[in-house]
Amino acid sequence: MSGFKHLLDIFKRKDDIASDTAAKAATGNVITESTVSSAQKAREKFASSESYVRNEIVDQTAMDKFKNKAFSSEKTVKDPYTGKTLVQTQAEAKLKYGENYAEHSAEPDHIIPLKEIHEQFKKDPFATVDDKKRIANGKGNMVLTSRKYNNAKRSRSNSEFVNDEEYLHDKGVKLTEEGRQKALQDGIDARKRVNKEHVENFVSQVSETFNEAGVNGAVAAGQMTV
Repeated sequence: MSGFKHLLDIFKRKDDIASDTAAKAATGNVITESTVSSAQKAREKFASSESYVRNEIVDQTAMDKFKNKAFSSEKTVKDPYTGKTLVQTQAEAKLKYGENYAEHSAEPDHIIPLKEIHEQFKKDPFATVDDKKRIANGKGNMVLTSRKYNNAKRSRSNSEFVNDEEYLHDKGVKLTEEGRQKALQDGIDARKRVNKEHVENFVSQVSETFNEAGVNGAVAAGQMTV
């Protein structure tokens, strides 16, 4: 994350940056109605909640598609961490497994928790709500697990969760040793993917925002026609 933090040091505050960029875009630092408009548009585009709001970042449609795809073939689907066989719906799990249904009812888990991604993105002055949602709910950050595993994990990272033996025991979550190691590796891989996509998105949004402000300023200054 050092590269991203360095970029953030350059672009600390979106309001100041958007306004300053728009103001300086025109030749001779001419402040015009057009450049001020660019600043306002930037503020509106990148506005998001400072506090964690799950509904702002979760994408239920993406989660449903991810689960449906896993059950699109006739292959048996298993929880990669517990080794338990999974079924697609909670009703089916209750019918087939009774009181142990939660160990078999399939649910997508966000490997890097949504709350953690929110904390990461709220420091980014050039991330939209849609950017945050897209990266958080990408297939590289989801894995199909059991309801029991998913409910117990909540906002914990994979490493925090699988290494807390006492908590796992209290929640009745039994991991295979292979599953434990896979969970740890999945956490590392997902973090790399999320970080990579975050930096790429940051660079893209900065470029687009500054370019728009520059073009608008040049047009307003009479240096460019459209």
